[in-house]
Amino acid sequence: WRGHTAKVADVFGGFRSGFRRIVLSLISLFLLTGLCVLPAVALIVLGLDMGGRAQDLTPVAAASLVGGALLFFILAVVPFAFWGFAPTLILERQLPTGEAFRLSRRITTRHPLRSLLFAAGCAILLLLGFLLGGIGLVVTAPWVLGARARMHDELFGTRHATAA
Repeated sequence: WRGHTAKVADVFGGFRSGFRRIVLSLISLFLLTGLCVLPAVALIVLGLDMGGRAQDLTPVAAASLVGGALLFFILAVVPFAFWGFAPTLILERQLPTGEAFRLSRRITTRHPLRSLLFAAGCAILLLLGFLLGGIGLVVTAPWVLGARARMHDELFGTRHATAA
C-alpha cells in the first residue's frame, strides 16, 4: 500500500482485505475500553446514588461524580493510546488481530507520554466537537483522523519497519 498511487477504488480496500479482522479488532478495542472504565463507572454511580437530586448534592457526592468523570476520561484514553492503531495495522500490513494488537502496544509503549497525550488530545477535540451540538464533529472528526494517520505514519512508517 505504501509507495503506490491512490485510486478511488482504494477507498473500499478495507472491505476486500481483512474486513472481519478489522471489525473484530474494533470490537476487542471497545471491550477492552469498557473493562478499563468500569471503576470510573462505579464511582459515578456511587456519586449519583449518594447525591440524589442536584439541590441535595453533598460535597462527597460531587467529588465522586467529578472524580469518576475524570477517571473515566483517563481510563478510556489508555486503551486507545496503546492499542488504537491495531485496525490500521490489520488493513495496512495484513496482520492477524492478535499480532496487530501486540505490535501497536510494542511501538506505542516506546513513546508512552507522546502516545497518551496524543490520544487525550484527540479525545478532547472529539468531545469539543460533540459538545458543539454534534455539528462540530464535521470539523473535528476529519481533523482527528488526519492526525491519527500522521501519527500512524510516524510510528509505523516504512522507516520504522525494521525497528518493529
